[in-house]
Amino acid sequence: GVGKTFAGRHRPSYLSLAAFGESAEREGRKSFPSGHSSATFAGMTFLSLWLASKIGAFMPSGGDFWKTVVTASPMVVALIVAISRARDYKHNYSDIVAGAVIGFASALICYFSLFPSLHDENCALPLVRRGSSESSSSAEGAPAVTPLIRKEKPLPDV
Repeated sequence: GVGKTFAGRHRPSYLSLAAFGESAEREGRKSFPSGHSSATFAGMTFLSLWLASKIGAFMPSGGDFWKTVVTASPMVVALIVAISRARDYKHNYSDIVAGAVIGFASALICYFSLFPSLHDENCALPLVRRGSSESSSSAEGAPAVTPLIRKEKPLPDV
């Protein structure tokens, strides 16, 4: 991307890539930040937060060990990808950490713009499904839910 080209930091394998020609040498100057780490941490952090909301891992009644394991398991995948980038001489550790921070921060911003706090009793329910106001309620006394997709009236037979 543009950020990698602007940073122009050399990959650990830069010298071996430079021997293969100009396009490989250009690719060897695109080390910072790690795109794989950024994308993986963004996806796996969002998944971890979503799983935590669905199983109630951070609710006062929650706190079981298995919930912690389920919630943390996607982050293990992100760590494996990040470590593989260093082991394969594609990135320096600072490239990986920068990518991980970018991905983690992006996931937090995206998740909490769509869902409430993990301590909220309705944490598994997206904000758009919670209704337009907290004061409106249905006949049973439950909060009103605004459907994401409106059902249209069926077309008459012709």
